Amino acid sequence: MSGPRTAYRFNILLCLKFIVASAFATASSFPKPPPEIPRIVFIYDQPLKSEDIPLITSLLNRHQYSEDISTERFAPGTSVWIYVPESTLRNNTARKILVTGYQDYIDVYAIRSGDWVKLRTGGKYVPSSKLDSTVGREFVTLYDSLAGISKGGYLIACRKFNNFNYSPLLASLKSEEELTSWQLEFRISAEKYPKFIFPFVGVLLTTVLHLLVLFFLSKNWSYTYHAIGLLLTLSFFTFCYFQYPINVNDSPFDDPKTLINFDCFVLFLALACNFMSVRGFYDTGKLVQLNNRITARLACVAVVVAVASLIFSILTNLYYLVNYIAIALEPVISGIYAIYLIKIRKEIKNAFRIYIFGLCILTVFLEAAFLLSLLASNNSLGIGSEVLLIFPMILGISIFNGFIITAVITRNYQTRLESASLRARATEAEMAAVQRGMSPHFIFNCLNLIDYFLYKNETTAARNVLFDFSDLLRLVIDKSPKQLIQLSEELKILELYMNLEKSRSDNSFRYTVTISPHLDIELFLVPPLIVQPIVENAIKHGILNRKQAGGQIDISISRKNDELLEIKVEDNGAGRRIAKLLQQGSYRQVGHVGISHTEKRLEIISEVFGTDSYLKIIDKPNDYEGTIVKMYLPLLQSKTNEDVLRKVSDIYM
Repeated sequence: MSGPRTAYRFNILLCLKFIVASAFATASSFPKPPPEIPRIVFIYDQPLKSEDIPLITSLLNRHQYSEDISTERFAPGTSVWIYVPESTLRNNTARKILVTGYQDYIDVYAIRSGDWVKLRTGGKYVPSSKLDSTVGREFVTLYDSLAGISKGGYLIACRKFNNFNYSPLLASLKSEEELTSWQLEFRISAEKYPKFIFPFVGVLLTTVLHLLVLFFLSKNWSYTYHAIGLLLTLSFFTFCYFQYPINVNDSPFDDPKTLINFDCFVLFLALACNFMSVRGFYDTGKLVQLNNRITARLACVAVVVAVASLIFSILTNLYYLVNYIAIALEPVISGIYAIYLIKIRKEIKNAFRIYIFGLCILTVFLEAAFLLSLLASNNSLGIGSEVLLIFPMILGISIFNGFIITAVITRNYQTRLESASLRARATEAEMAAVQRGMSPHFIFNCLNLIDYFLYKNETTAARNVLFDFSDLLRLVIDKSPKQLIQLSEELKILELYMNLEKSRSDNSFRYTVTISPHLDIELFLVPPLIVQPIVENAIKHGILNRKQAGGQIDISISRKNDELLEIKVEDNGAGRRIAKLLQQGSYRQVGHVGISHTEKRLEIISEVFGTDSYLKIIDKPNDYEGTIVKMYLPLLQSKTNEDVLRKVSDIYM
């Protein structure tokens, strides 16, 4: 009997043991309030997004906390837990508001129904719609009434993502009246940054107005691009202004992080505008078109970076990391342009040189700002990363604006000098064209030809020559003084001239004029008497030196591309080598308006219209096969290019 009884007693003891163990386990599962601590204490270096309340209470129970408040120990990417004991609150029940300073997020935890729960959240980055009288960006209300005081005190987690919009860590209990007084004092002490920005904004807006006035006067889009770049830069500083702690509540957006997403977006758009504005300071030279292509591509890259930074910042919520990566790309883009500038260093002159120096200084200040905000921003400085980032930028942009104003003044002075020089050269060239439009020798030969036909009693031939000669004389006198004439009028002068030369040479040659079907000769403009010297050269030194009859001159007119008009004159004359052997002079040293004079006119056209106008002379392989001369002129349309006549008139006035 003893065996069963012993087993029965053992089972009863086992059940009692299990019941007791379960009771202890259940009791231990309830949140244990921290031990009685006489003052506010701090637990530093916790994970940024940690909500591990058991760990925090465990550290408090083991007295692993600090009784000293230290902003320097509040490192970016961490959280600080503040424990406010119940006894401290009951000593002065009016002080129910805890001021922490402007931290990114402020979470308040208390024991409710046996569990730690989050009561409310405040901080800089909480949307305005979620804030009320009990929670703000720099404070949280711990309880609403005495009956609501948590028996275990309160845990407050202050979270810091980074050192932007820096604010010192505080842990001060205040009443509502004391909070109002503290906010006023804090605002007065923190308004140095906005006050410093305002004069800079005034200078920036003045510069923008000046650039816009210059644009309306000169129609130079580089001034507009630079003005837009300055406005974008101003918008960046405006965004930073509303991110500053005391101005966060004045943000036009509900979510304060909205403006942060646009920081790099507007900065890189401003960089793109700067690249586009470079064109206005280098618009004459051998590498203008190459410079335009390079700056356009770099501007496109800057726009892509701007859009990408905005998209990734919104999608990933890692706005500061995205901003740092984007800003790090700025020296890469500028470095590419610097390499290009080294290659064209001989072309960097006058206003372009001043602009480039200013751009280099701006880049140095931007990179200094980036490195300072990245490497030197720590709590021991007592200032935020945005201060280290913004103030070097302000200084760099101010210096850059000084260089821009100097470059604009230099460019205007340089433009006046170049216009005066071009005006003198153009007037000289056009006067020479008028005076030499028809040489006295040509006029004398035409009159002798008329007299010859009259002597031979060939009145019809004499009348034809006289009519052609009078028409040619009238057109030359009427059109030569003009800077540009219709292509059809130039071809009419050319036709009359070749008919007279055919009559003089006893019809020793024939000619054809071929016009591209896609070319409207009534629409396009050319300088007067620009083709006639080439045709005259082909007749005198090519056709008339042939060993036999059958001369041929073919003239074709077409578009080379969207910018240039191609006029080709091909003959089957003796060629340049034979002409030189016959001691008739160099091909470029012809009687009156020769090839050299035509090339001088083409140089002036290139400078005025910014196109590569030139002559290309091609010798055929064998003697007595002739020569091909190609002339390239800018495509100037009388209807669509309204600024053409204005530009030309400015040169000749």
